[in-house]
Amino acid sequence: MHSRVIVTATVIIGLCAYAVGVGSDLGFYTSPGFPIGSTYQDIQHNARMARQIVVGGGWVHNNWTYLPGPSTANRAVQYYAWQIGGPGVMFNANVDSSVGAGYCAIDFDPTNGGAAVVGYHHVASGGTRFSRDTGVGIGAFSPRFTFPAANCQGIVSGYGATEGPYIWPVIATDIDGSGNGIVHAISTESPTTASDMRSIVYYRSNSGITGVGATCGIWIDSVDNIAATIVADPNSDNVAIVYLVPADYAFTGGVQQQNQDVVYRESIDRGNTWGPVVNITNYMPSDDERAYSDLNAMYTTDGCLHIAWQGVYFDYSERRRSGTGRTVVALGRLRSMQEHYR
Repeated sequence: MHSRVIVTATVIIGLCAYAVGVGSDLGFYTSPGFPIGSTYQDIQHNARMARQIVVGGGWVHNNWTYLPGPSTANRAVQYYAWQIGGPGVMFNANVDSSVGAGYCAIDFDPTNGGAAVVGYHHVASGGTRFSRDTGVGIGAFSPRFTFPAANCQGIVSGYGATEGPYIWPVIATDIDGSGNGIVHAISTESPTTASDMRSIVYYRSNSGITGVGATCGIWIDSVDNIAATIVADPNSDNVAIVYLVPADYAFTGGVQQQNQDVVYRESIDRGNTWGPVVNITNYMPSDDERAYSDLNAMYTTDGCLHIAWQGVYFDYSERRRSGTGRTVVALGRLRSMQEHYR
């Protein structure tokens, strides 16, 4: 059974919602919006919350994992865009239809008129790919580049001796010190055993987004989930990777994956070096809440990093979480987050 991919014409930018009209000035579309494509696969993300809609160059760019039928061998990444206040529309362009493409993210090149940049998981090449549209709203994603399959430090987070592959990417575009576009990307390891710890690695494209920037990825941390995201501050050289780590190691399996703290690492030089891990929740066994699965982040124009995550009720003594929860937002500068949250 196919599912339609529908845009409700609401673009979420941080904590604010802006309605975007198609072929008209800003305005609202009534529910359920309008379809931009279809897919047999409903699941677009494994916990991580990669952006799949972005505004750049006066266009609204969308992408999604497309599956024409039940076989994942035919999985692909598709793209759709429309021009704000203008006639331009790009219908369902294939970003990559080779074996096992999917789990995609999108941003735009701020130095190339706002052309879309797509990152995605690619089974055939064994890792993470990215590609930029040849122009704004053209829908021609070529060439495609594959990030390297190893981390520079040679760290293996899982119990086996095999590293990688690194998939499930999230991307953020930026401008380097010479005015060229770059892509920041993170991917999470797919270990041999699903219950293993896994590595998060950081990648960066070359200047100009015409290839990869290094022969290996930078190891960021070991985790037991797929909930990392990356954001770049357009007004500074700061880049942040936000993710979940075990609050402690008291449990195993699925219960342990629910027993998480929220942490981040920040770079102040566009990803060349990374600061220490900063824990912003520091949950204790007596706390009845944990971070679980979904989180997202953004920089506001004043340079502040904001983080939102799903906080779920967690009963430490009974080794379980309930089905209820809330969305927690770290407002303001993170150094004062504890005061806001507590």
